[in-house]
Amino acid sequence: MIRDVGKFMTVFRQSPSMALFKVLTKFGAEETIKPDSFLGMLLSRLKWRVHSRFYEKTVTRHLSPFSAYLENDNTADSLTPIIWTLWWQGESELPTVCRHAIESQKRFAQKNGYQHIFLTKDNLADYLAIPEVLLDKLARKKMAFTPFSNYVRYALLAQHGGVWMDATLYVTDQLDSHLFANDFFAFRHQIESVRNYYLYWIEQGRWTSFCFSAKKGNPHVRYIRDCLLYYFSQVDNPINYTIDLFQDIHYRLHPEFREVIDYLPIVSGIEYRDFVSVHFNEPFDEKRWQEVLETSPIVKFSWKFYRKSILDGSYADVIYRPFFPNSKENNED
Repeated sequence: MIRDVGKFMTVFRQSPSMALFKVLTKFGAEETIKPDSFLGMLLSRLKWRVHSRFYEKTVTRHLSPFSAYLENDNTADSLTPIIWTLWWQGESELPTVCRHAIESQKRFAQKNGYQHIFLTKDNLADYLAIPEVLLDKLARKKMAFTPFSNYVRYALLAQHGGVWMDATLYVTDQLDSHLFANDFFAFRHQIESVRNYYLYWIEQGRWTSFCFSAKKGNPHVRYIRDCLLYYFSQVDNPINYTIDLFQDIHYRLHPEFREVIDYLPIVSGIEYRDFVSVHFNEPFDEKRWQEVLETSPIVKFSWKFYRKSILDGSYADVIYRPFFPNSKENNED
């Protein structure tokens, strides 16, 4: 692994894109480039492109070719009616805003005949055998929880099938359970503006890793799971958004997955999904908020927002404040 990384980086350091990446990274570190500026967005897009090409060279060559996954395709005939969500520390440590999100998931599950399974460190082993190398890295703080969770969600769906929902995902009445009927489904969002910063994220609205579904044994899910496991077993302190990196690699290398993604229905604009994050401290508009709830099947919350300063009368104040009775006292970083 180290030899492969070294050989690849020797060549890559000589490329113009690497030189530009170093320059932009230096400016970004000095906070001379704002994240939502043109150069800031360019840096973000270039960073993801660099990472994607890098991991393509150093990970996928160690796996069986994807054709082998297709040849051994044992995808189940129907979706397992389970919604999986995870909060490692347990329900007693669940932030209140996440409780609200999970209650919406449970309402959806009950309405549509799904079982909702809430996973913690105490019951995960009942459903999934986690490789010891990952548990060891997590215990020694050589692996953050986000990458660990990335592996868990793909391993669960590969073994059992079902729907994965992050604990911060709020489900509206617009979510149609028929979306989960296909072998693989993720939310594909329209990006309205070419200057939109989402264009510079690696997924570019093509999929969501915080909510997706797959039938048991799906070859695409098994392939991503194995990419993640190999990478995590070889590297300490892996970066967070590895799911999107490996899905981008899978999308570029394998037309079978590209076809699956390109034929996903566009459910809504991405700005509706992330509405609260984008308009956090803007003045609350009841009509506009109802439009979001009546248009988007999902809304992404964040339990970390309570640490920010919430302006009175803002979207955050109206939507999040009821979940944080003492939020004004909890605004320290």
